[in-house]
Amino acid sequence: MSLVKNLRSLTAAGPRAVVTWDKAERIQRNEEIWANPESIVHRLPEHYCRRYWENLLRDAKPVHYRPPVSRFYWDPVRKVEVEAENYPLLVLHPPEADEGLWGGEGVVKGWKESRPYTKKKVLPRHWVPRLYFPALKPAILYSEILNKHMKITVTERALRLIDQHFGLDYYILRTPEIDLASKLGNRLKREMLLTLANENYYPEDEEHHNYIKQKYAEFVIPAEEAEWVGLDLNEAARKQQMLEEQQVPEPMKYTFERELVARLQAGTDLIANEEEFAPKTEESKFGERLLGKYLNPVAKRLRIRVAFYMCLRPSACLWRTVVRRIASKEEHFAVRAGLYKDPQKILFVHDDQIVPYGDFMVRTGRYASLLNSKYDISKGDRVLCRTSKTLDSVALYMACLQIGAIYIPVNPAYTRHETKHYVKDSTPKLLVTCDENKDKTFEDTVPNVQHEKTLSAEAQSAPVVLDVENVESSDVACVCYTSGTTGLPKGAMLTHGSLAANAEALVHAWRFKQNDKLLHMLPFYHVHGMFISLNCSLFSHSTVVWREQFSIGDCLKWLPSSTVMMGVPTYYSRLLSTSELIRDVVPHMRLFVSGSAPLSTPIWEEFKSRTGHAILERYGMTEAQVICSNLYDDRRPGTVGKPIGDTKLRINDEGGIEIQSSSLFAGYWKNPKKTAEDFTEDGYFITGDIGAVDEDGFLRILGRCKDLVISGGYNVYPKEVEDCIDRLPDVKESAVIGVPHKDLGEAPVAVVAMSSEKFLDEEVMESKIIESLKEVLVKYKVPKRVVFLPELPRNTMAKIQKNVLREQYKHLCDK
Repeated sequence: MSLVKNLRSLTAAGPRAVVTWDKAERIQRNEEIWANPESIVHRLPEHYCRRYWENLLRDAKPVHYRPPVSRFYWDPVRKVEVEAENYPLLVLHPPEADEGLWGGEGVVKGWKESRPYTKKKVLPRHWVPRLYFPALKPAILYSEILNKHMKITVTERALRLIDQHFGLDYYILRTPEIDLASKLGNRLKREMLLTLANENYYPEDEEHHNYIKQKYAEFVIPAEEAEWVGLDLNEAARKQQMLEEQQVPEPMKYTFERELVARLQAGTDLIANEEEFAPKTEESKFGERLLGKYLNPVAKRLRIRVAFYMCLRPSACLWRTVVRRIASKEEHFAVRAGLYKDPQKILFVHDDQIVPYGDFMVRTGRYASLLNSKYDISKGDRVLCRTSKTLDSVALYMACLQIGAIYIPVNPAYTRHETKHYVKDSTPKLLVTCDENKDKTFEDTVPNVQHEKTLSAEAQSAPVVLDVENVESSDVACVCYTSGTTGLPKGAMLTHGSLAANAEALVHAWRFKQNDKLLHMLPFYHVHGMFISLNCSLFSHSTVVWREQFSIGDCLKWLPSSTVMMGVPTYYSRLLSTSELIRDVVPHMRLFVSGSAPLSTPIWEEFKSRTGHAILERYGMTEAQVICSNLYDDRRPGTVGKPIGDTKLRINDEGGIEIQSSSLFAGYWKNPKKTAEDFTEDGYFITGDIGAVDEDGFLRILGRCKDLVISGGYNVYPKEVEDCIDRLPDVKESAVIGVPHKDLGEAPVAVVAMSSEKFLDEEVMESKIIESLKEVLVKYKVPKRVVFLPELPRNTMAKIQKNVLREQYKHLCDK
């Protein structure tokens, strides 16, 4: 009962006057304001919004608006002179230059503005440069940026506004970026109530102190009650737990930690030497746990005393090892995404099932507890998952990240022979499978092999653990294996920092908001479906419409209620094959994104013609996630846009694309030689793609370096030729490859899939295509042969397998 009492709202009355530049329609949706018959909303012109943020971000000096020089002014309605202090409509004089919305000691300049649909509750009937502020209440200033730029506390700023502007007592600055019911607002309210309760205002000015104390006497509540104002249930529960812990003896781990610090300072306790301390090995598990649970927080507190600890035995090497292990929860992927902040927000919609963020994090916490307690999975251990696309597979993935383990996704369609390399290379501690019979043979090499349904059943009864492991941004979160078109697949190590950095850049570039609904039909064992699409929703706290796989009918069913869809070019070409894809099917869609394979210009143009939406094409790879993206407001066919976030891109002398980015992987798993080969001396990653940047800075992908055809000493870029072929009538798609040629060394050959089988003679069609290409391409770029297939071979991510085609047609030009 005491908790409920403390959570009781202390200021039940809603706001009565709001200054805003928001749209009238959005104001009406705020029932707290609109339903209050005493409230008045003042709408300002939108140029205030633009200038306000622009000036603040430039670190401009605050504007000080001048108060009236007289207490009296002329009322044009009643045609009388009135006194400002006793009349609710106060005249406000604008500054000489409108350099911002308001300043440290100023208030807002009003503006005459009216529209036919605007009701009088939004704008007063006689609108002049004046504002109305009724009823005595504490001031709340909603502006995180002003907190940063003004060297004055929130409470002091509020009191100065209250005292210096005609009894202005309740002031809310409503911006589109900050919610009236946000934690910031509650925190400021709590801070002000605590300030009034503790009387720590104007300590050196007795007269001003007494004035404030008398003026706000009715709002003073005990400090113990003020501490509970605005707390949500989670925060209140944590506070209650903290209070209870203060009444019980100190936990043993703190006693152990204090004794350990004393022994370290005395130089009498040697935990491990450099040879013995090798993280991520079975022999050092005790040392891992000791560092993770006790030494990390200790070392963080003692960082400032590095000089002293450098003298500790067993030499400076141990201390450097300890410092290297120092980590914090702030760098954890889940913490940066803020997944615990809004538990009631809906995360997944799966058929008739609705899963809020809070429920999903509880499910994740059960998996985390199970992995750690039963399977002894801890930080640095690998969990290989060959699972179906279910919500439990997402929870398992997030649980691995939560406890600092390394998640390794594998295509569930792989055979045992194909899976064998991943198991051998990653040496997992747990293998979760959707086919226990197929993977049971790995029990000799993997400590634990478990079926996904069995693991799900075990997790349901496991306790919930919501705490996350201390990590550094450079700690590996996932190892994703590349397709391995040449040699065996390589494991790209993606870190907590790289996943978060790419997600934050994409949310900004693609303008994700909380009200977005992402239609997720991509596989959940590939970077596109796991990180690029899902992470955008997680970092924007939006909703995911979860579908097991892509199908035309299912996609058309869920498109009307979605706002964003991401897919490979094949998804869009198949949607275009049905006449049901029209504008009425996508009434709420704002963004279609294509990636993982080149999007042909004809598909882009037809999709825009049919739906009114221009597909946004982006460019990325397993090692770097998304590198470039077309601009949200400038989507150009045939290009992949500009680098996102902090990505730096350059084209080398051979036309190869090289990048630097915080989204880059940390190297190839257990393959330092290959890692070194793929980076330049100055730290740029060699992507292996060929591209060109136009005069506007947009990147065009011309193909893979290994796909480049050198014919008679001339470079033939396959993508350029393929674009020309794809524009020909009845051509569905094409692939240009290089095959051995006794005279030219290599000759370009086109492999074409037709959209219809109208032609009867392949030789006639081959001649027709070659003659058409001679009109638009120089002679050496024109394919020497054209062959036809019903469908081009593709891998699991719908990428055309040119290595298969090269092997199939390697003797085509032998004659």
